[in-house]
Amino acid sequence: MNIVVVDDFYEKPEVVRQLALGAQYRDVTKMNYPGFQSLQSYSSNALVGKFEKVLGRKLVIDPSSLTFGRFRIMLEETGSRLKVHLDGFCDWTGVLYLNPNSDCRGGTGFYRHRRTGIDNRLSEEESRARGFANWEDLERSIIEPDTLNADAWEQTGYVAMKFNRLVLFKGNLLFHCHTESFGADLKTGRMTQNFFFKEELS
Repeated sequence: MNIVVVDDFYEKPEVVRQLALGAQYRDVTKMNYPGFQSLQSYSSNALVGKFEKVLGRKLVIDPSSLTFGRFRIMLEETGSRLKVHLDGFCDWTGVLYLNPNSDCRGGTGFYRHRRTGIDNRLSEEESRARGFANWEDLERSIIEPDTLNADAWEQTGYVAMKFNRLVLFKGNLLFHCHTESFGADLKTGRMTQNFFFKEELS
């Protein structure tokens, strides 16, 4: 189970969207996200419990080191270039779409590197078998130079935007990227609530 889609995640999504519209934001382009992120995290024990119920396991939530519950805004201009990547610092990535359905365009795509056929993070053994010291060496030498080259990637999966839809996926394993950006301001831009977290070790 590497991708989970939950529709109608929030009971009152309009309230959550209003929270996002009223939040304060800062430019986080240098954090590998082409847009803006809320200064405050919007989370609760009940929300964490919903995630644990969906995935059927205990989770490690640490908002001090990983983004959990912060809103993000991507504009047509800031997100015009696709950047295929991994979220190597977490086990799971969550993206909750907060645009009205009439505004939704694109979604989240999953990709395979055309030249190598790699579509997920390789083990250390698999990386060495390809002639590299480890995964980081392979990623730095082959993957990173192609992150902004759309022609280097083949889309293998896709989850469309839909208001109040939560997409959970193994962000540290699956190459992914937004497929389209839109809007010119806070109200019309691509609005999401983002979650990064780890599984509790058994």
